[in-house]
Amino acid sequence: MAFYNENPYIDDEFDENFLGYYKAEVLNQITEHSRQIRTLLKLKCATIRYFYNTNTKTSEYWQNSNFFDNKNKFEFLALQFIMVIKKVKSITGGLEEGIQIIQNNVISHGKNTKADLKELKNITDKLFVNIHYLSEQDIYKHPRFLKVVINLAQNACLVQKCLKKRFSEFYQELGKNYFDLEKELLVMIPNDITQKEIIKDKLNGDMLFS
Repeated sequence: MAFYNENPYIDDEFDENFLGYYKAEVLNQITEHSRQIRTLLKLKCATIRYFYNTNTKTSEYWQNSNFFDNKNKFEFLALQFIMVIKKVKSITGGLEEGIQIIQNNVISHGKNTKADLKELKNITDKLFVNIHYLSEQDIYKHPRFLKVVINLAQNACLVQKCLKKRFSEFYQELGKNYFDLEKELLVMIPNDITQKEIIKDKLNGDMLFS
């Protein structure tokens, strides 16, 4: 039996809805990528400002309450991020391979499930937003914490590269930029740090992931 559509405009309406959704999705991605690039540039500026900073003292009290709040949020998200990554990597020993296996639904039970992947995506998105907030503050005054932030951003790029296939090249290039930035910062950070400063920074969370 032939099917006759009583509403001749349903196809046009569907096309309009799809086009609207597509435009919104594209706009969201442009906004996200723009924010990612601004974050990278701000962290590059922070690295340069640290290099030319006349105050060579690398350990400071956290006087800015807004910065302190964002730092605490970052550390909380970073710990969650690392724990989920370890669970995903435990499948094969590699992050990219582990994500691929979960995406292909090869493993559908136990601790390694698609729920882990969803959790990883949510944490990574939140981590990037928090890194952006930190980049807009005087993070250059805390170089070892800056190093941690850049290192986590690099790892977050790897996760996004695996999860967002359409934009894998963007995140791969972004990750390379963070890798180069981390190398620059490592050269700048002095090695003659006293044991007292190291202990103080650990208590402050500066060297949480070192």
